[in-house]
Amino acid sequence: MGDGAALDRLMFDPFRFSEAVRASSDDCPLQAAGQHIFHQHGFTKHFDLDYNALDVFLRSIETMMPPNPYHNRTHVLDVLQSVHALLLTSRLARLVPPEMKLACLLAACIHDVEHRGVSNDFLVTIRDEWATEAHSAGPNEIHHAKVGVQLLSDERCRVLARVDPSVVEHVMATVRHLVLDTDMSRHKQTVDHLTELAKAAPFDETMAKSDALMSVLSGLIKIADLGHSWTLNAVHVRWVHNLEAEFFQMGDQERARGLPISMLCDRSTPSLQAGQVGFFDYVLLPLFSAFAELVPECAAVVYQAGQNRDSWVKPEPPLPSTELKLSTSTKWATGLAVGAAVLAMFAMKRR
Repeated sequence: MGDGAALDRLMFDPFRFSEAVRASSDDCPLQAAGQHIFHQHGFTKHFDLDYNALDVFLRSIETMMPPNPYHNRTHVLDVLQSVHALLLTSRLARLVPPEMKLACLLAACIHDVEHRGVSNDFLVTIRDEWATEAHSAGPNEIHHAKVGVQLLSDERCRVLARVDPSVVEHVMATVRHLVLDTDMSRHKQTVDHLTELAKAAPFDETMAKSDALMSVLSGLIKIADLGHSWTLNAVHVRWVHNLEAEFFQMGDQERARGLPISMLCDRSTPSLQAGQVGFFDYVLLPLFSAFAELVPECAAVVYQAGQNRDSWVKPEPPLPSTELKLSTSTKWATGLAVGAAVLAMFAMKRR
């Protein structure tokens, strides 16, 4: 089995955990992590969960994840662990109701099920079946939510089979909502909601009993989905290389189909690593900072993301004073453009 203590910490290495589990047992890493995680939130006081069905459910998710460089079973493990560790922070542990914690964990498990390593844009452009079914709006996320909810309803995977039907209905509706909110086309909306909430006060009992709770949980799962950016630096760099490899694979498919190659996806002109600073400044840090204003106990996310952001800054020789002003403004414009491009690639929005 894996290291349970490691699973409870915000800074986590899913690659190391997976290797340890596979070396010491027949369990799959997601199953090993899930059995620990689902026992850590006091669910037995509130629900009669079927932990045998949970085993089957987690194993099923592992087998349903294609071997993409980035959107793979290790990413699912990473997001599940990140959601878990965030929920363990004192404020969230105290204020988030048990059924909402359960929904967050289940949403993390299914949020990318059957992901094919391509963007929503790509699916819409080639008129893929997923895009047709989704009417071109977030086909990846709609498919993940549909298949994931169906899996939880399968006789072998009914983790909630013995839970009160009214609670199940509420949990499943929340799961679907949270999975759909991982669509990065909703990113700005989530940041705006969190920023507005943070003007009032840190997340408290009053907010936990209002619609603000769902905004906080949507922010939580988005932060977990982007957990590669606020993890240990060596792990972060490994994820960035994996993401770039996945982008290149999609670019190869576009080239083979005679389609324009999406920005960041042309392996002949790699630019993802060069765009990391812009991505942090204009996409990631505004989300993380707004969330940390609401949940100060998660400030480590902002700190580590800042450390990872700075690791991509390369020292440059000093410029003559006549060129300094122009260079600085040009860098900001370039950073913003690249950040926007990375967001569009992550967002997988239809252009």
